[in-house]
Amino acid sequence: SGYYLCQDSALRIINSWSSTNSSSVINNAIGNTTSGGKIFCKSGTYTVNNSIVLKDYIVLEGEGASTIFASANNFNGYIITSTASSFLREAEILNIGFDGNAANQASGGAIYLTSPYKCKLDTLTMKSIKGDALTLFGYDSSHFGFQNVITNCKSYGGSYAVGGNYINISLCDENYIY
Repeated sequence: SGYYLCQDSALRIINSWSSTNSSSVINNAIGNTTSGGKIFCKSGTYTVNNSIVLKDYIVLEGEGASTIFASANNFNGYIITSTASSFLREAEILNIGFDGNAANQASGGAIYLTSPYKCKLDTLTMKSIKGDALTLFGYDSSHFGFQNVITNCKSYGGSYAVGGNYINISLCDENYIY
């Protein structure tokens, strides 16, 4: 169970739910949030059966490591992605923990952003990821990713990127990792 809040000009409760597939609820919230809005996920475990698809100028924020996006058994995908062949502009992912459930996955990862531009990833914790934990990927030579900021991201629980990399950056320039 959980809640999402949307911040446009004022913070307000949009919906609450109890679901075994949180990704559909979060994707619905993202789809109904205007540019510059924020989706806030309270502490809890959010089971993801399908990728959460981030869009331009949206902030997806949790309450830290106690807000966990967890891959469902046999999900075999990335928990958060962006639309392929298009820039992802100034989106933010903040204060979220990821549990990739590696023992029950053949592939996948935590975050895969295509052609990210000025995106911010801050205070993300990742464990038990099957594959790359965090990927920034430029779609092609016309859609380079650039000027992204990654801060305070780490693994915990003694395990990350089982069979992959912690951070994989390709066709992206001028990224800042602290």
